[in-house]
Order: sequence, then C-alpha cells, then structure tokens
Amino acid sequence: RDISNECFVLGLKFNPNWSAKRLQEFHQENIKVMLESEIQFLENIIFPIQVEVPGGFTFINDLKSLLVEGKTMNHCVFHSYQNSIKKGEYCVIHSDIYNCTIGIRVGYKNGEYGYWSIDQIRGYANQAVEQSELIKSELIETLETLNKNFKPTQKQIEEVDLAF
Repeated sequence: RDISNECFVLGLKFNPNWSAKRLQEFHQENIKVMLESEIQFLENIIFPIQVEVPGGFTFINDLKSLLVEGKTMNHCVFHSYQNSIKKGEYCVIHSDIYNCTIGIRVGYKNGEYGYWSIDQIRGYANQAVEQSELIKSELIETLETLNKNFKPTQKQIEEVDLAF
C-alpha cells in the first residue's frame, strides 16, 4: 500500500513481482525524495493529542516534527500516518535511548472501539528493534493516560463502524 501511494505521488511505476529486498530499496528511495521536497513547503500543524512521555522518549506533537522523524529514521511515518494522527487516531513517539519510532493506534479491545495500544516499534529504515518488550513496559503509563483521557469521538466510532 505504501509503495502504491508513493508511486502515485511521484508519478512512478513499480513491478509487484520485484523481490522483497528490491521493493524495500525502492520504498526507501521514494521516501527520501518525498521528504526532501516537502520540508520546505510544509505548514506546521499541532496534533490534537498531546501526552507526557517518560524521560528518554519524545512525543511527536506537530507535523514538522513528524516529517523530521521520518527523514531522520528513514521510514514512511510521515506519509503513511499523518492523516490518522491529525484525526486523533494515531500518535508517534521517538525513543532517544533505543533510537526507534513507536506508533500507537486507537483500536478495538473486547469488541469495543477506543483502546490505545502500541501498533509498531521500528528502528532506522524500519529495522526490527530488539528491546521492543522493554520499550512497551516503559510506556505503560503513557498508554494508561491515552486510554483514560483520549477517547474517540462519536464521529470516529461511526466512521470505523462504517468501514467494517
């Protein structure tokens, strides 16, 4: 999905029969091109969700910081998640200690929509992060705060229900 969106934006074509390695390289090349061109024209927007995080972590609270995170970490967090973040359905944290990006998504728990949980933890260029379980344990309080203070709106719940 990411590569299809990138090709649309950049006017490129790709071969879905390429190897996984070639697709990953193509994806990384596209992200670099897109980030370089966007940073100079970007209007900064403060995201609707703001939450405290533990020391050694940085909450990505605005659009320019998200772009810088994507560029610094060489992955697609900016292009793939900015719309969900703007709608208050996703948030991103950077770990300075483990040099990784943590994505947190609102979703379902026990059949009810509105539960925040860690969606992914990625290192530079989407590499796996060995300390994922440790990172999750360090962010328990942050998740508790999100689950207590940031419930989805009725409109968000209805939009999710319509999608299924």
